[in-house]
Amino acid sequence: MANFRNDKKEQLSSIHAHPSYRWFVLANIMIGTFMAVLDATIVNVGLTKMMSAFGVSVDKIEWVLTAYLLVFAVVLPSSGWIADHMGFKKTYFLGLFLFTTGSLFCSLSTNENMLIIFRVIQGAGAGFIMPVGMAIITREFPPEKRGMALGFWGIAAASSISLGPMFGGYLIDTFNWHAIFDVNVPVGIAAMISTLLILREYKTEQTRNSILLVSFL
Repeated sequence: MANFRNDKKEQLSSIHAHPSYRWFVLANIMIGTFMAVLDATIVNVGLTKMMSAFGVSVDKIEWVLTAYLLVFAVVLPSSGWIADHMGFKKTYFLGLFLFTTGSLFCSLSTNENMLIIFRVIQGAGAGFIMPVGMAIITREFPPEKRGMALGFWGIAAASSISLGPMFGGYLIDTFNWHAIFDVNVPVGIAAMISTLLILREYKTEQTRNSILLVSFL
């Protein structure tokens, strides 16, 4: 058992020492960022199909989109504090896990209330993925290459905004509205595996022991 652990540590050390390690990290973060931003726009084209499937009004089905964006915005300011205490790798993995799990259960939802609840979970995951991923890129890249790395990260975010409606329309026309959530599951699992294998842990040495509720609100 000890030899297995030593071999595993040596393999991880060799990956972290690889000249292209930071680019592997960037690719991994770009996948998560693309998915998180994609689901803010891909759902728009499926709202009418969901209305027909569940037999609800526009006022109700709009919460499928609104719930995601609201929770996304709420989690954003707390993600840095959580990453400082838990570690950036663990927090980023948590975001991917929540997002992927939420996507799976969104696809399995049988009514609009279930779908809205699982969109909340999905939005919470996206709220961790975006800022923590950006922080990981900033830490891994030296100042002279940081601008280029963040530029690629921005491309992943911007392209998902424009591709979301087109990609969502194709999936809905070819399959059904469940497909816009199903597509996240295998990609999310691959991203989680690569996070465990590639990313190294980092935790801030000096962290605040408490968070002010008033500031958070």
